[in-house]
Amino acid sequence: MGSKYAGVAMTCLTKSTPLQKKTEEVRKEFYEDVLCPLQEIMDGFKKKKRV
Repeated sequence: MGSKYAGVAMTCLTKSTPLQKKTEEVRKEFYEDVLCPLQEIMDGFKKKKRV
């Protein structure tokens, strides 16, 4: 995911998250729940193309 889209997603998440939750918490959740699985999927497709 490009940094432009990640930035937009973070902005949306931050605005839709209750104020008690800190931006760092939202960023960590976004990374663990979205970016890491997405990277694993993309890596899987790259490996499949090589085989």
